Amino acid sequence: MLVLSRKINQSIMIGNEIRVVVVGVEGDQVKLGIEAPRDVPVHRAEVRTQARRGGPSAPGPGDAEEVGKETLVADTPGGCRLGLILSPTASTRETRNAFQAPRKELQLNQGFTVWLTGLSGAGKSTIAERLAPELTARGRHIEVLDGDEVRTHLSKGLGFSREDRDINIGRISFVASLLVKHGAAVITAAISPYAQARAEARQRIGAEQFVEVYVRCSLGELTRRDVKGLYAKAIAGELKHFTGVSDPYEAPESPDVVVDSEVETVEESVSKILAELQKRGYVSADAEAIV
Repeated sequence: MLVLSRKINQSIMIGNEIRVVVVGVEGDQVKLGIEAPRDVPVHRAEVRTQARRGGPSAPGPGDAEEVGKETLVADTPGGCRLGLILSPTASTRETRNAFQAPRKELQLNQGFTVWLTGLSGAGKSTIAERLAPELTARGRHIEVLDGDEVRTHLSKGLGFSREDRDINIGRISFVASLLVKHGAAVITAAISPYAQARAEARQRIGAEQFVEVYVRCSLGELTRRDVKGLYAKAIAGELKHFTGVSDPYEAPESPDVVVDSEVETVEESVSKILAELQKRGYVSADAEAIV
């Protein structure tokens, strides 16, 4: 039996090429990461917990006696021990996941999309720019689909009617879905004003892989920020099809995350998004991710 304490960054080698690391401790949760070269023979990791009576105890007899397996145990407060079973039975890719009990295992190879929606000038692109390096630091491959850039390169020629807007959002969600299937972490920053188009994007990408973030900001604050004066012109009736003034914006009724750029710093908004991604198991809590 191999035993780890709750000390962050403590590690232990299993064989010559597999290292198990304590990468996080949150209350009664111990998060373990596994490092292994890509050419290491197949292994698999599972998490097991066992009640502790009257002090530390080893996992049950069956845990340690299974042929070809080694058992890693980490103490947790509250009467439990966390057991990690390594077995030469599955893909090496699985050994690169970190585990946190009782939350589900990290899914560092699972793609996802952070869908930033909100009015023009609310701060979607700024948040995307700050979020991207945070995800990169946690071992994720990032692709950013900015609404203005997509209109320039992918949706050139489309106008701002509802039909054209829906086509544009459909193209963004299609590209995002392809990237997600290949394990990328995608950040989209587009107004995406219509609830139905966003619902279709969620369905196409996958409900669990779709993280809708409503970037909220009042019309008064947006007008104050607008150095080009576009909001003022739209309010004066000089601009047609301007979302939030002469065109509707259907705010999400149940977004996964709400950030308010009028009262929050960019860092606070990014922290909210990271917390949601951590809850879903898509990123580690720390920038030093096990990949």
